[in-house]
Amino acid sequence: MRERVEVVVAGIVAVIAAALHFIFFRSAGAFWRDEAISIRVATSPSVSAMLHRFYFDAALLLSSSALRLWIDLTGVSQPAIRLFGLVAGVLALIAVSVAVRLLGGRIPVIALAILGLNGAVIRYGDSIRSYGVGMVTGLLAFGAIGYASHTRSTRGWLFAAVAAAVSVQATYQNSILVFACCIAAACVQPRREVWKPLAAGACAAVTLLPYAGMMSTRLNDIFRSANVTLPSYASAFLSSLGVVSVVVFAAALLWARRVTYATLAAVLFIAVHFVYLRWVGYTPQPWYFVLPIGVIAVAADVSLAIPAFGRAAVAVLIAALSIPSAAAGITQRQTNVDDVAAVLNRDARRGDFIVVYPWYIDTSFSMYYSGAAEWQSLPPIADHSVQRLDLAARAAMSPGVEAPAIERAATALRTGHHVWLVGFPLFKERPRDPRRPTIPEAADTRWSAALAGVLRHSRAHTPVVIGSDDTIVYERVNVVRFDP
Repeated sequence: MRERVEVVVAGIVAVIAAALHFIFFRSAGAFWRDEAISIRVATSPSVSAMLHRFYFDAALLLSSSALRLWIDLTGVSQPAIRLFGLVAGVLALIAVSVAVRLLGGRIPVIALAILGLNGAVIRYGDSIRSYGVGMVTGLLAFGAIGYASHTRSTRGWLFAAVAAAVSVQATYQNSILVFACCIAAACVQPRREVWKPLAAGACAAVTLLPYAGMMSTRLNDIFRSANVTLPSYASAFLSSLGVVSVVVFAAALLWARRVTYATLAAVLFIAVHFVYLRWVGYTPQPWYFVLPIGVIAVAADVSLAIPAFGRAAVAVLIAALSIPSAAAGITQRQTNVDDVAAVLNRDARRGDFIVVYPWYIDTSFSMYYSGAAEWQSLPPIADHSVQRLDLAARAAMSPGVEAPAIERAATALRTGHHVWLVGFPLFKERPRDPRRPTIPEAADTRWSAALAGVLRHSRAHTPVVIGSDDTIVYERVNVVRFDP
């Protein structure tokens, strides 16, 4: 009877999770800049061109090829592409259940509650990025390596090696997970069989060799400037995972009477994940924690060896605390750039000039804008199809590169036309540390000051579009019209 309660609760949680994924599918709306990049990479003119564009995206061959094939089969309409994200999200629910079973768990009620009802996982796992595919393949690799370490069969290790190799082709983070899983498996193996998980990891690593040149180039990216500290990492992780899930995972660690593969792999993965983010120098963002949340969900489920009724009660508690915040968050749109483009398509006239600032929203803007007025990012970027970090870095180190765009704005005002400023915040400098500005921050100050010098001669400026709370904070785009 008590086990039946666990099955019923797991079924209810799975249905609610599927409903939340569908709500996000209906609410997400237009594609924000990161999604636009993934779509542009996947729809490159050829596979060779797609491979060359991997420098500008977090996706690797598997994720981009899956999206490319999906678009070839279903078309380029927004609902059709959004359906790809919904399918990835539902497959993640299946993958977390399979991983729990591979690691010797029973009904994945706790894993489904942690992963399936998490708002960050739903939003970013279902976005048109590599995170959903990465989570599916990563969780399956996590389970496959653990299964092989338990059964110690040759067939199991062959399956684990294939799963690991497939997984690392989804996204960069999966290589960190596979590394942690192989080390954890080696730690729990008899000494004479330690080579097996290490060999599986080596097979996966070999498949990454074609990306070596691209990876080494990205290490010189001047935008890798964030000082990732343990408190900043922990704060971002906790805000994405939720305190109750952390408590459940901590309880599972304390409950375990010995070190298991699942708990060791999860702890190692989180530790290496922190080191990785600190090394690459990117500010911790919610989408970086989608895969770690999945790993914690599986590890907590298989490690919390309490009676079925207790497991069901824990899942209900997680659901009660997670559903309200998840339901509120997933109804936000990904961007309002489609509304911005619609206004400019209608109102901007030939002879007007549109300035897109900051430059990195040019990718999503270029996807939706098709009006008569000329436009350019600040600083001017020659290619708006993907986020050209290389061209932006070159611009940051080239004083005066902004001059053509600034002169074009001045000419528009001088000849009686409007200048439209598209971006955020509402044309005011973002907070910076004046004591130690990075190269991008110093260049950004120079660009915005040059534009401000021209726009101060405008007769008036009128806010036309104001980004609102119904859109995620990362792309609430504003429009201001400056009159001659």
